[in-house]
This record gives sequence, structure tokens and C-alpha cells, in this order.
Amino acid sequence: MSIFGLFDIGKSAIFASQTALNVVSNNIANVNTPGYSRQEVVLQIASPIEVRGDFLGRGVQTADIRRHYDKFLHLQIIGQNQSYGRSFALDQGLSQVEQVFNEARSLGLSNSLDAFFNAWQKVSTNPEGMA
Repeated sequence: MSIFGLFDIGKSAIFASQTALNVVSNNIANVNTPGYSRQEVVLQIASPIEVRGDFLGRGVQTADIRRHYDKFLHLQIIGQNQSYGRSFALDQGLSQVEQVFNEARSLGLSNSLDAFFNAWQKVSTNPEGMA
């Protein structure tokens, strides 16, 4: 292996370490950010090269940056958000219906139904009378 090959291995290690340090810095900077989940760098060996029947390593490379989170908790949050959205939409719809049938006024639906059934009660107590 030539000296340039060794420099290339060192360069790949420096780049991989720089990526790892960037991710760690990002984790530290966002430690108090709501909803942030920690990240991790996954390193792997760079594919070796074959030289006269021998394999020579080429260093390390960044394979992936993974986010650590609780999948169960994440699914629970999604479910609760759906439930909140459904409840919010129902609340908005019922608020509109409540404005139509406003019971705060004396002309509300409840008062009208009470008057209707009271009239039927009077008819039932005096069936021969004029209603």
C-alpha cells in the first residue's frame, strides 16, 4: 500500500469522526427541544480493494444516521392526535348546532317542547274541552 493509500484511510477516519461530532453537537444543542429525539452515527468499513490476491482496507465510512425513539410511544402520540382532531371537529360542529338551538334565550327548543307537552297534558286531563 502506498503512502497515499494510508493518507486516504486517515482521511476517511477524519471525515467519519467529523460526521459523528456534528451529530453529537446536534444532540447536545437540542437536548431541551420538545419532540427532539437523539441521533446516532453508524459507521462501517469501506469496501476493501483487492491487490494481487490480497485485500487492502480503505478505512471507514458513515453508513447511516439513526434516530432513537420509542416506536410504541410514537404510535400512541399519533393515535391521541387523531382522537384530539376528531374531538375538536365534533366540538366545532356541536358549537354551531348549539348556536341554532340556543337554550339561553326564552325561545329555545327546550321551552318549545315543554309548552307542546304541557298542552298535551292539558288535553289529556280534559279531553272534552277545547284545546
